[in-house]
Formats: sequence, C-alpha cells, structure tokens
Amino acid sequence: MRRNFHEPQVLRLQSSVGICGVNYADDVKALQVMMMEAGYQAATGRALKADGQCNNETNEAIIWYQRLLTMSSSGLVQPTDQWFIQALKNASQPMWRP
Repeated sequence: MRRNFHEPQVLRLQSSVGICGVNYADDVKALQVMMMEAGYQAATGRALKADGQCNNETNEAIIWYQRLLTMSSSGLVQPTDQWFIQALKNASQPMWRP
C-alpha cells in the first residue's frame, strides 16, 4: 500500500547549536538540513551547505529563522527549543501554510 504522507521526523539535539554552542557535527548537520528543507534558500537566496560545520552561514541562518519566528535572535538553538524545531518541521511539510 502506498502512503501519501511523510514518515515523522524526530529531531532531538544532544547539545546546543550555533554561536557559543557545543556544536556536535551530527546536531549541526541535522539542523542545517532542516533549515534548507524549510525553504531557507528559496526565501533568502543563500545556500546553506549541510556539512556539520557550524560556520558563519549556519549562524546567520539560525538568526534569520529566529527573527522570522519573533524569537530572541541569539544565534543559539538549545535542545529545549522545541518550538523552533517544530516550526522548522512544519515548514518542511508539503502543502504547509502558516
């Protein structure tokens, strides 16, 4: 039987990602992929390489999404920031509209 929906994605960060974060490569890469799937390049015209390196481009993308979501634009995503992570998940779903 063919399914017409995506398998649920569960992202649980092990530690903080971003400016002054612990920045484990797996966490950084997962967040980079989520931001790209949520339309970062289409909205900003900037590409974000999912390489697991928390560089200036990654920090700018985090800040951009934090501002978009009217959050404190600290450039840091904590494992407890589930609202931020859920917003990225929602935006990456087909046919999702705010």
